[in-house]
Amino acid sequence: MQTESPGNNESQDRVWVKDIASGQAIKSLFQITRLDLREFERGKFLLLRLGDKTGKISAVMWEQAEEASKVIVEGDIVIVQGRASIYQGEIQVKIKTITKFEDQSQINITDFLPSSPTPVKKLIADFDEIIETIADEDYKELLLSFRCDDDLWNRFTTAPGAKRWHHPYIHGLLDHTLSVVKICRLIAPFYPEINPDLLLTGAVFHDCGKLEEYIYDTKIDFSTEGRLVGHLFQGSFIVERLITQIDGFPAEKRMLLLHMMASHHGEIERSPVFPMTIEACFLHHIENMDAQMTAIRREMKIAQKENKSWTKYINLMGRALYLGENQAPSNNTDE
Repeated sequence: MQTESPGNNESQDRVWVKDIASGQAIKSLFQITRLDLREFERGKFLLLRLGDKTGKISAVMWEQAEEASKVIVEGDIVIVQGRASIYQGEIQVKIKTITKFEDQSQINITDFLPSSPTPVKKLIADFDEIIETIADEDYKELLLSFRCDDDLWNRFTTAPGAKRWHHPYIHGLLDHTLSVVKICRLIAPFYPEINPDLLLTGAVFHDCGKLEEYIYDTKIDFSTEGRLVGHLFQGSFIVERLITQIDGFPAEKRMLLLHMMASHHGEIERSPVFPMTIEACFLHHIENMDAQMTAIRREMKIAQKENKSWTKYINLMGRALYLGENQAPSNNTDE
């Protein structure tokens, strides 16, 4: 098995999963989302699931299956050549050749992973507008140092918000962060005891450790450090490093901000400490609300598309959800 480039005409020949029809000849890029080498009476065959941003499709490879299985794994981007047909009532691709594609510079990861429904340029513009509203010079300088760190900023604006539950897509971390910040800015005036600049700065940084917690090159998964350390600590490390680069950053402000980051999950089982300032308590409730409501909306949209009045049982919530009058298809395209 050799690695291969799709060539200059790849974009012209591209076949999306949603467009594949029975009888169609295929030579295109896909991501392997499931891979299983099985035995049958004449040897071994590969049963695969191929995907891109438009969906997933079953595939089977009968010839040279064992050889292929030694050089491809789940998550790989591959060039598949074959033909689609109907098998047990569903379209399936019969693979003739499958070749691992190694040239990451030619891959647009948003072709294979879902991305924010809001254009990233709009998200970044909103972020920059928020920084301008910060009056406290120390917090503003800290936010600007984060914004001007090209490595941190590029990863922050690309990273997902989670692996599965909420904002599990490219630019999801920025999407979630902005939602939390906007809700905080909208509701905080009802509680005049809150320091708005501290609150918004904490909201910006609360999940920034996720740019270290996840990998998202060909699939969304936890990094090794993400599994062992987690984004609460990783985010604190990032902010601490930025603070040390600012002369005279007040120790009290540092402590209050890091406390908000460490406590935003709210429960000792999920955070190192309980929220113990008004800003930390407020951030916990707003952050959790945005995460939960985003996931709930997604599950309800799935049920809508299937014309069901109930979602499937949601393990993380311990229940199914009833759509009621939301069962009718919505014209709202937000995810």
